[in-house]
Amino acid sequence: MNLSEKFIETIFIGLLIIGLLFSLLIQSAFIHYIVIFLFGVIVISFNAVIKKRVGLAYVIVIVGFVLGFLIGTMKASRFFIFILFIIGLIFGYWLKKKLNKYL
Repeated sequence: MNLSEKFIETIFIGLLIIGLLFSLLIQSAFIHYIVIFLFGVIVISFNAVIKKRVGLAYVIVIVGFVLGFLIGTMKASRFFIFILFIIGLIFGYWLKKKLNKYL
């Protein structure tokens, strides 16, 4: 099998490694919380920019980064990071709805 047949799996593994390394480089728990919240907001915003329905491939890629980030987290609560990611998604969705009125 070549790379094009396993495109989503390859991106998943790549983002898992990037999330892991990114999380290991951050030394502060507070910065972990800020980064994952903003990532949740950016995920929803990016989905609004591409104006497509959220597909399984998109979700798998996002889960790859978040999973890597959670695995690499040493100084912060993994549960709280996951909750902040969900809150970031909700806030991003709310913000997208509010901004669609004005754009």
